[in-house]
Amino acid sequence: MLNGARLLVATSLGLVAVGCTQAPAPHFGTLNPAGIDDYYLKQYDIEAVRRMVPQGPAFNDQLRVGYLELADTIGGRGDGGDEDHFLRKAVASAKGLAQVPDQVVMPDGLEYRAAGTDADGALATGRARLLDAFGRNARKLAPLDAASAQVAWDCWFEGAEAGRLDQVAECRKRFEDAMDRVDAALDGDEEQAFIVFFAWDDATITPVGQTVLEEVAAAYRSGQSPRIVLAGHADRSGTEAYNLQLSERRAKNAAALLTTMGVPAEAMDVTWYGETRPRVPTEDGVREPQNRRVEFTLPAD
Repeated sequence: MLNGARLLVATSLGLVAVGCTQAPAPHFGTLNPAGIDDYYLKQYDIEAVRRMVPQGPAFNDQLRVGYLELADTIGGRGDGGDEDHFLRKAVASAKGLAQVPDQVVMPDGLEYRAAGTDADGALATGRARLLDAFGRNARKLAPLDAASAQVAWDCWFEGAEAGRLDQVAECRKRFEDAMDRVDAALDGDEEQAFIVFFAWDDATITPVGQTVLEEVAAAYRSGQSPRIVLAGHADRSGTEAYNLQLSERRAKNAAALLTTMGVPAEAMDVTWYGETRPRVPTEDGVREPQNRRVEFTLPAD
């Protein structure tokens, strides 16, 4: 269900043409999907985007395909509002939005749906994991899987608000499987690095985080490094003293879970930094999911 009009991008720009086969030409209007005229959306854009010849960035085209499929599925369940929402995202993806720096079609913001939709924080940590992959150039290095992960996360989010447990389970699994493939594609550094994200004011390892820890333990057991360096972090929404304690709990909880997976305590260097080393710089008091994390590195030496 939609909670009023929301923007998917920050600004409005002119649309670019898309290649089509026997389809009406798309409307040349605004890049703001929420501002696309409904008449042109229904009469021209959607049909054109369905028939277009794939072109441009692979990430863009996979988003187009994924959001069209998601819109059709949601529409089949009688939710016209979210059907239109995902159709707009398909149209925006097809029209070259991801080719414009800082004007990409993003996964929905957590504020998009009703309060309480992400009660256990799993959606927030999943979204932070996705954005971290984008920051490591996943759109270019693993475009198909990165786009599939984004669409699956939006599907998971929509299903959670609607209370469709079957959809939540299916889309969450699709998201986690796609993210595992993305992470594998991005794993090319000499020093292996992993990140586990946390819900706000929480040090609990989520199921998504446990999956990452299993990968960390497997990398250690394979002999790729004799030690693991763990660093706990917090966002800036609390006091410095409290955030230092919170980052300590996160790091120690992660280390404790790793010991149950066969990693000796003496092989781990555990430290914590509170709010002093953010991945995303913010003003004091801001809740930023990407800053609530524990980072794991396995030095090559």
